[in-house]
Amino acid sequence: VVHPLLDPRTGTSAHHHSGSRRLVGATVVAGTAAWAEAWTKALMVLGPDEALPAVEAAGLAAEVVFDDGTTRSSSTWAR
Repeated sequence: VVHPLLDPRTGTSAHHHSGSRRLVGATVVAGTAAWAEAWTKALMVLGPDEALPAVEAAGLAAEVVFDDGTTRSSSTWAR
């Protein structure tokens, strides 16, 4: 599957895996819709291992979704 976002580190499609699962979506809670959209795209490029720590360091909250339907949330994500 080719993702429409490019990873600037590689110049290829941003498609990250965590184990056997592939990251297929992300939701970010931010102060504005524009920041949430920008961070969502950044998460898709960074992948789940780098993304959630980056979001937490920025004081935001996020949840990522894998191709098997499971999710991972930042510690700042309210349930």
